[in-house]
Amino acid sequence: MSASLQPQMADQQSQIKKLQERMQVDLTTAIEDKAAAHREGFIFGIDLGVSSTLTSFALIFGIRKLKQNFSVIKKPQSHDASA
Repeated sequence: MSASLQPQMADQQSQIKKLQERMQVDLTTAIEDKAAAHREGFIFGIDLGVSSTLTSFALIFGIRKLKQNFSVIKKPQSHDASA
């Protein structure tokens, strides 16, 4: 090899090494971001499930409470005929 290509090869090898290091950092960052997104989605799902469940229980309890004091047709009160 000629001496004039030596500096160019060294520069290219240096650039390749820097790019490899950069790719490693980017890969690590991407993996961490993906894990964080999964955790965030999981927590959001739990929050949504819990709030939906509590809302459902509140609605069911409220409807049952209202039904106790509400009737469309009043039942006639029967008098005991056996008295």
